[in-house]
Amino acid sequence: MDLIFFRLSKLIWMVICPDSLLVILILIGVVLLMAGAVKKAKILFSIVALFILAICFLPLGTILLAPLENRFSSPPKLPVHVDGVICLGGAEKAYLSSFTGQAELGNAAERYLGFIRLMRRYPHAIHLFSGGSGSLAHQAFRDADVARVVFADLGLDTSSIIFESRSRNTYENGKVSKSIVNPTPDQNWILVTSAGHMPRAVGVFRKLGWQVIAYPVDHVGSPKIPLTFALDFSGHLNQLKWTLREWTGLAAYYLTGKTSEWIPGPAPEEG
Repeated sequence: MDLIFFRLSKLIWMVICPDSLLVILILIGVVLLMAGAVKKAKILFSIVALFILAICFLPLGTILLAPLENRFSSPPKLPVHVDGVICLGGAEKAYLSSFTGQAELGNAAERYLGFIRLMRRYPHAIHLFSGGSGSLAHQAFRDADVARVVFADLGLDTSSIIFESRSRNTYENGKVSKSIVNPTPDQNWILVTSAGHMPRAVGVFRKLGWQVIAYPVDHVGSPKIPLTFALDFSGHLNQLKWTLREWTGLAAYYLTGKTSEWIPGPAPEEG
C-alpha cells in the first residue's frame, strides 16, 4: 500500500501542481477554440490570465504558507537532555550529484545547519538523517548519500550519524526511522525540517506513536517582515508550488490516516 500511495501521489501532483495546471488549462482553451466554442474559450483564457497576473504580483505562496510556518515556535524551548535528533532530507539533488561527483543542494539546505547545530549541542544523542528518493524515475539516487558527502566535506564524523536511505516520502521518513532506533515514550527526540513542512512531519510521527520536539528551519516568511509585492512570476510560482504541495500533502495524509490531525500543532506542554 505504501508503494501505491507513493506512486499515485506523485502522479496526481504532476497534474494538479500550478505550472502543469496552467498548461493544461491553456491546452483545453485551444481545443475549445478549435471546436468552435469561442465563448467558453474566452472565459477559460480570462481565468488563466487573471491567475497569471495574481501570481506575477502577489506572493501567494508566502501568504498561504504562513499558517503552517508559524504553527510551531522558532526557536523552540529545548530540554537539557536529548536522546536523539532527526533531520529529514529534502534539500538534495541526488540525481544531479551522481553526474557532478559532488554534493548538489537546492532549497531547504538550512536543515543541515539546524541538524549540525543540534549535533554539537547534544553530542551524545543519536543523530539520524532520514532521506531516500522521492523520485519516480530515479530511485537509485538517495538523499542520504548526498548528505553523507555534505557532512564529510564539513569535517564531521559521519560514522556517528545514522543514514536512513529507504524512505520515499514524509510518512516513510517516520516509519522507517522508528524501526531503526526504536524510540521509547520517555525519550526526548528533536525533529529538524522546514518550517512549512513541520506540521505534516510532526503529525506523521505522532500518528506512529513517536512524540518529537519540533525544530523548524528554512523559513520563507515571518510575521515581523512586511510582505512585498513585486513583478516576479517565476519566483512567486515556485513558492506557490511548494506551498500548495504542503497543503495538498496535509489533506492527503489526513484522509489516508497517515497523520494525527489535519494541521498538527504544538503539544500542550510545548505551548
